[in-house]
Amino acid sequence: MSESRRKLRQLQEITSSFTSTCDWENGSMAYVNSGTGSDRSDYGSTTSQPYKSIKYAVSQREPCQTIYIMEGLYKNTYFGQSYNHQNTISSMNGVSDLIITNYENDQPVIMFDGPGAFVGGSTSSPTTNVAISGFEIIGPNYDIAYEDAAANRLTDRSYYKGRGVAIWAGHHIHISDLIVHGCPGSGIRVNKGDYVTITNCHVYDNTWWSPRAESAIVLAVSEPADEQTGTKMYLTNNIVHDNVNKIPYYNPNYAWDYSPIGGLDCASYPDCETGLVSGCPWQCRYGKASQDYIIDGSGVYVTRNSDTYTNGWMELTGNTCYKNGINGLVVHRTHRCTVRQNTIYDNGVIPRLDRPEDVIEDWHVGASGKSRQPYSGLTLNNAEDVKLWSNVVAARYGTS
Repeated sequence: MSESRRKLRQLQEITSSFTSTCDWENGSMAYVNSGTGSDRSDYGSTTSQPYKSIKYAVSQREPCQTIYIMEGLYKNTYFGQSYNHQNTISSMNGVSDLIITNYENDQPVIMFDGPGAFVGGSTSSPTTNVAISGFEIIGPNYDIAYEDAAANRLTDRSYYKGRGVAIWAGHHIHISDLIVHGCPGSGIRVNKGDYVTITNCHVYDNTWWSPRAESAIVLAVSEPADEQTGTKMYLTNNIVHDNVNKIPYYNPNYAWDYSPIGGLDCASYPDCETGLVSGCPWQCRYGKASQDYIIDGSGVYVTRNSDTYTNGWMELTGNTCYKNGINGLVVHRTHRCTVRQNTIYDNGVIPRLDRPEDVIEDWHVGASGKSRQPYSGLTLNNAEDVKLWSNVVAARYGTS
């Protein structure tokens, strides 16, 4: 059996739960090669005449197609020319019945410096029945200095908040065997999803420079696609490390007297309106320009699902999480989760004020206004019906 056929058989197993009626084995194939390809309508169907860009290949997709990415370096349009462009490697808006994967044993590398690599999906144009696997995604983290990111905290420029894979709405999404690193924001994130699997991915060195309180792998505000009550969401066998928020959270949509944490009447503190630190409780400064502390940013994070994900379970199994900013694995405002056989250690890289760091880094100044929470392992927060067993957890400071 050829490597292509073997790989296709493997992907058929992945897509067996999809709701499409695709016959993937007999579906069409397209090929992309950044070195030898050409973005022409008469190209793409053979390895000798491949497309040049992933973006073009996805735009020319056929139903039930497999797009093979061949060896090479792939960059977004206007790469290196702007700090605020909106070009992704490929938009995922309305993409359905599609597999995007590496060709045979090739190891393609994707680099982005804008909103992200694979980004899109909405309520009106969801991403459905899609599998993404088999390549490396690199963001611009390694080319950004702390001073630059701090100066751009309030600017909302795409260069400082891009994500590796970000699906904003959809169902039956399978993400596997990716190496995702150097993204200013999340490595892999799915919002408003159902039947989502993220597995066998290596996600590291992300979330450094975004002011959006990002975590490495995220399922948020999930929405059921049907009435099934079994396990439909899987975060399994991922290696997740060194994902740290180095910039305090900022949300331009927060009114001066609003805070999602603490329950205080922020309007009763006049100094909050003027943006002063003194006289304004830290809870009321959360997400504001005056925030001078960091309490966000974890490894594997499922959040704000309890109100929206009304049926179905999530499984978080076999993940290895270490040296992330706050916690290794978090179930936050999410019900019906199975959490088992995860290895979680040495998280809590964000400094605690009562535990001086041996090495002071420049970004620590942004975390100096308040100590982070005293937890750094596996955390449940407003979570019900959670089954825990066979997890190995070690905190950074032994008992905290």
